[in-house]
Amino acid sequence: MSPDIRRLLDTQLQVTLHRQGTALASVLVLLRDLQELVHAIQRERGSTSLRLTDQSHIYVGLMNDFRADVDRRRQALLSSLQDSLPQQDLAAMGYRFFRKLELAIQAIDLLASLREDVNAGRITSDQSTLAYSQIVEALLAVAFELAQFDNPPSVMRLLVALVYTMQGKELAGQERALLGAGFAAGGVPEALKAALAHRIEGQGHCLEIFIEQAPPELVAVHQAFLASPAAKELARLRAAAQQAEEGAGRCERPALYWFDQATVHIDHLRMLESRLSEELTTACEIPVSLDHPVATTPPANPATDAALGLIATQTSRILAVESELRSLQQVLSERHLIDRAKALIMSREGIPEQEAYQLMRKTSMDTGARLTAVARQVIARFSDR
Repeated sequence: MSPDIRRLLDTQLQVTLHRQGTALASVLVLLRDLQELVHAIQRERGSTSLRLTDQSHIYVGLMNDFRADVDRRRQALLSSLQDSLPQQDLAAMGYRFFRKLELAIQAIDLLASLREDVNAGRITSDQSTLAYSQIVEALLAVAFELAQFDNPPSVMRLLVALVYTMQGKELAGQERALLGAGFAAGGVPEALKAALAHRIEGQGHCLEIFIEQAPPELVAVHQAFLASPAAKELARLRAAAQQAEEGAGRCERPALYWFDQATVHIDHLRMLESRLSEELTTACEIPVSLDHPVATTPPANPATDAALGLIATQTSRILAVESELRSLQQVLSERHLIDRAKALIMSREGIPEQEAYQLMRKTSMDTGARLTAVARQVIARFSDR
């Protein structure tokens, strides 16, 4: 390869890496704003669930504080979209991103009417939890879309770890709200036990992906938490909930105690989110990654075999990078596949999400097929009708 061609290719690679870096910076701004808004809505959801179950002034005060925080975070996200981010970066994000962003903003706009229903007592604790969860899911769909932009594998790993940590924290937030309401009401019915088990299982799946993709030092931090007294107390409360009976007697303290203990777990996941965001910021500041090897200035008169050897080495590296990217993209695409199959089953059978997921899991275990294979069969079967 001639020196002129090499310089041209190196220059183009540097331009591409610079564009990727600026686009990634915009993605990180949006992800951080989404993280903050999702966390605030999760706290409002939990306090609202307690307030609807028990009119104690403690819960009303928590709810109002969290509502104010949600409003601030919502405005920060909208300001980033309108004022902070380069328009060329937003334009490059494509139709699917803007469609999911539009749906997320529409979902956020439903907060006003939802709060009115809560204030007027026109909605139950379960209904409010579902409504808040749908808003959060719309925001998480935007986060998962952001994670799929073309980036080096090291960045993709961090993005995948981050969005699945966000998803795991959302399931933990749902668990906090549902069980808090159950404790406040004085018992945990069987339907609620099943819903809790579904969310605990989902958290486990998300955190398995975190462990696979996150940096080793963060995995070590998470594993240390799992061995901590706080994690053991969370496990004890979960077990107590599965043994509790409906109508076992109203007691205020268990609800608030559960809320506090579950919050310790959620705060741990939030800390992991923040650390992953810091790692991504660092990755964004590095202009050239080892994922994109750039050759040094070649010898003035390279021998043919040496040139061919260099090309072969570069080609093998590129193939390895492409293979890892495909693997990371598969992690994200499998989630979309399973979600699509669940939606079809819910629509056709008229059952809630957790029952649809458990039906797919049972089919997977009974047949020995992977869950994604079951999802494809569901889609093929129902999409033709």
